[in-house]
Amino acid sequence: MEAQKNEMTVEQMLDRLQAITDQMETGQLQLSQMMELYKEGKSLEKKIREMLDLTEKEIEMLNTGFDQDSENGMNSIPEENEYDNI
Repeated sequence: MEAQKNEMTVEQMLDRLQAITDQMETGQLQLSQMMELYKEGKSLEKKIREMLDLTEKEIEMLNTGFDQDSENGMNSIPEENEYDNI
């Protein structure tokens, strides 16, 4: 299942994390099952945080680039017809 987690989207990981939380809150699991779910949940939390941090950095880089282009008098957003040449 580890390979599948690497291919999951943030939304899928959040859904899985919610499912884990729901299972744990039932109180119907053995301690060993709780520990396995807890470990899986912590792993998902770490991956989600890493993906969100990376996305935030990418947005900051894009915004910095757009700000610099604007300061240099460059149009930071291509005109509609300019997308055809990309």
